[in-house]
Amino acid sequence: MGAAAMPAAAVANAAAATATYLRIGEAPDAVLLRASGTALGLAEAFCGQMLVARDCEERLQPRAGWQRLAAMPVRGITGGSGLGIDIDAGGVGWVRVDGGEIVVRYSAGLAAAWEALPEAVMQGVVLLAAHLFERRDGDAMPPAAAVLGASDATGVSGRTGTIAVDYVDTGESPARLRALVGAVEAAAAGVPRSLGEGWQLTGLRLTRSRIQRGKGDRWVASSEFAMAVERGSAFLLKVGDGAATPAFATVAGLRTTQLSVNGEAVVVTTKDSGGWRQLLSGAGVRSVSVSGAGVFTGSAAETRIKASALGGIIDDYRLSFESGESMTGRFLVTRLDYAGDFNGERSYTIALESSGPVVAA
Repeated sequence: MGAAAMPAAAVANAAAATATYLRIGEAPDAVLLRASGTALGLAEAFCGQMLVARDCEERLQPRAGWQRLAAMPVRGITGGSGLGIDIDAGGVGWVRVDGGEIVVRYSAGLAAAWEALPEAVMQGVVLLAAHLFERRDGDAMPPAAAVLGASDATGVSGRTGTIAVDYVDTGESPARLRALVGAVEAAAAGVPRSLGEGWQLTGLRLTRSRIQRGKGDRWVASSEFAMAVERGSAFLLKVGDGAATPAFATVAGLRTTQLSVNGEAVVVTTKDSGGWRQLLSGAGVRSVSVSGAGVFTGSAAETRIKASALGGIIDDYRLSFESGESMTGRFLVTRLDYAGDFNGERSYTIALESSGPVVAA
């Protein structure tokens, strides 16, 4: 993937904010500009996404199914012909190449400019830049607030993040601190999976742990955990527009969505099986069932689904998840029910059954 360099204006604005934080009365010098540019780059690497928007370019080879673009969050796909295009709720860009090799051009970034970034992100970058500027000899760990600021930036995408725990102790040896670090890291396995407000913790793993001597008799340590969360409201059902390379529109009004992957067992048990059932791998019929319920809004996607149900038409559908993954295939509407109370909204339930392969990406 090729991407434009960090905009000079963003680096200059970050350096100016850092100079204000450090109470430097004069314009930022080359050293502070380099520290600010480095801090922005480290923050992007830490968050796994571009902070300030810029142009990207990828050369993709044709293959079955949808391909995920490397940079995120994608703001718009502006170049490339002969391909299907989709940007999901998490800002992940997807393309489907139908012909030969193609160059896809797109823009990605959390904000259009430095000043449009969330406050937590700017604070994390400023603190890290100040640390890099003041501690050019590299004799201390980055301040905890800088790590926490970058963690907040990761949380903006709503999918991945980092939990950083910092420790400080005094003594001749780090034995007590080492025991505390071990206890915290062991306790992480018991963190509740339900985070409230529809969020679910789907993964938590230790990525870095270190203990080092500070000044005098001080010992400092840190533990970093990578986490992944998903939100049920980002489990979306989308319907294609009928084109050869369809563009997908989200079915509005859905309140619940359910997915089932079904497999048919082919039994090959014989007298030599020792009394245990044996199944044939890769055999049988596989299918995917989708159901949902929601409030009727009269959207174009709902109208298309109703037309497909009445005509018995098999259409393109996509299920997208908060993690950025998706499942795409052709489905038949097997049931579409409408209901309405005299003093309530008009609601509907829908059931879909797959026809042909369903591709996960």
